[in-house]
Amino acid sequence: YTWMKGKEMMININIKEMPGFDLTKNECIQMLQDENTLEELADMVNAEKAEYIIIDSYPGFKIQFYDGESYFHKSISLYIDDKMFTLAMLTGKESRLDIYKEDFLYMANSLVFHK
Repeated sequence: YTWMKGKEMMININIKEMPGFDLTKNECIQMLQDENTLEELADMVNAEKAEYIIIDSYPGFKIQFYDGESYFHKSISLYIDDKMFTLAMLTGKESRLDIYKEDFLYMANSLVFHK
């Protein structure tokens, strides 16, 4: 799902199936608490850093980066069983990431996942 506010900002929700991802929630938490794992995640998108985060008891990571072409990204990705849930905010101006930071975090923390 993608929501756009004119050309100013885009919010994207993506759920990706991850067949073969068989880590338990506790194993996932341990993996994401490891600084080396977070550094590798950040390196994958040329971000300065990735941060460990938990939302609705699910482990994940928060990251911010520039895609090198047109968008600044702020995203939160959560591991939920064999799926990865990602909430992303994209904008053409880095300053907008800060302007909408609180709204983005409020939106992320309002998520509730039902089994």
